Amino acid sequence: MNSANISLLLKPGKDPTLPSSYRPISLINVDLKIICKVLARRLEEITPLIVHPDQTGFIKGRQSANNTRRLVNIIVYCTINKLETTIVSLDAEKAFDRVNWKYLLAVLHKFGFGSTFTNWIKTLHSSPSARVRTNDITSQSFTLQRGTRQGCPLSPSLFVIFIEPLAAAIRQNTNIKGINTETTNHKISLYADDVLLFLENSQASLPNTIRLIDSFSSISDYSINWGKSTVLPINCSFQNTTAIPLQSGNIRYLGIHVSARLSDLVQLNHIPLLKTIEDDLKRWNALPISLMGRVATIKMMVLPKINYLFSLIPNKPPAAWFK
Repeated sequence: MNSANISLLLKPGKDPTLPSSYRPISLINVDLKIICKVLARRLEEITPLIVHPDQTGFIKGRQSANNTRRLVNIIVYCTINKLETTIVSLDAEKAFDRVNWKYLLAVLHKFGFGSTFTNWIKTLHSSPSARVRTNDITSQSFTLQRGTRQGCPLSPSLFVIFIEPLAAAIRQNTNIKGINTETTNHKISLYADDVLLFLENSQASLPNTIRLIDSFSSISDYSINWGKSTVLPINCSFQNTTAIPLQSGNIRYLGIHVSARLSDLVQLNHIPLLKTIEDDLKRWNALPISLMGRVATIKMMVLPKINYLFSLIPNKPPAAWFK
């Protein structure tokens, strides 16, 4: 029962010849999925109480829009008050697949989960196996050594708990300087494994953050792909004093492109979306689709993209769109 078939989904815009370009989705046994769903329903009642509001991923009552609006508000605040700020977007390397089970069980124990629940988690991660299915070819079965399965109802909540100690350590570290607004100190914002850091005095704060993440990685197997992580400087120029090859420039967070100038938001997001929709409509126009089918296509393929973008970005779309 504790086995799965893994289907590989190519990530958008990635090189299909690279193994890292694929997302492994585990197709698990139905009985196992029911057990995991029951545990997930119990866990989702607890996570809002034990996970800091900085984390909005897969937690009841929290939305990704909170993260993007917070990001935009911080940029506005720093611009108005002329604060030298560095925003760092971290790219986690195979985040769900690198979860160390021993560490995860230790974190659950520290959070106060009882033996009944933790024993279920231990059982679910006791010698699981998987096979990779590509087209009509299935590989030999192999044993998994770590990770939470993408496709398992329980995985998102477990990962949120897995990464919370790192977020707490960053918040509590006095050598990492965040952005102070009138009532709040902002250091970190998370949506599951998508992490943003808000740093003041980056020449000191960034090396301290890197050392903290390296320490966390040594016990949890969590890893950051620093080569794909991006730094967005606000009111300053970024000088990389670390040995890590960080990129400097616009960041892409939760599907939204952000620069240091908020006036660029429309150019970076609305204009490309309009072009994508126009191209889709031209392609669909040649298909033999009924009127009701066209309406359904618009509702399923176009409106969600528009609603998502407008819910995340506070800027008004260009007035020319409505003429």
